[in-house]
Amino acid sequence: MFTAVLRELAGPYPLLPFVQEPWFLREPIARHLLTAWEQTTRRVVRVEALDELHATRDDYQAVLLGHLRILDGYLTLMCRFGGEPPHGEVVNHLAHNRDLLQRHYESLFPRWKTQDDLGAILREQHDD
Repeated sequence: MFTAVLRELAGPYPLLPFVQEPWFLREPIARHLLTAWEQTTRRVVRVEALDELHATRDDYQAVLLGHLRILDGYLTLMCRFGGEPPHGEVVNHLAHNRDLLQRHYESLFPRWKTQDDLGAILREQHDD
């Protein structure tokens, strides 16, 4: 089920950035997802709606894994068939975005199993 919190994290439709080709030349998807996480988690902490965010755990994990797999696929194709520059810049951009998303994923999963785990993660991330 696509909840309001998941829509906030992933956008109105998780694959929207990939529909607008060539997405990878114009918009760093990692920046979009990381900014959405930051904004959503700050709001969730502020309004004490941790349960709503925790309810999206499996779906949000699927969104991140899906984006990582898509980036892996583009990287494979670009590295194998991309030819000479300017494709090298695209490969570097894709690799950078993939690295950012992988680090974000690893900062959450597999630590985030329970709502208490999520609370601890958010306290670490938003410790001002």
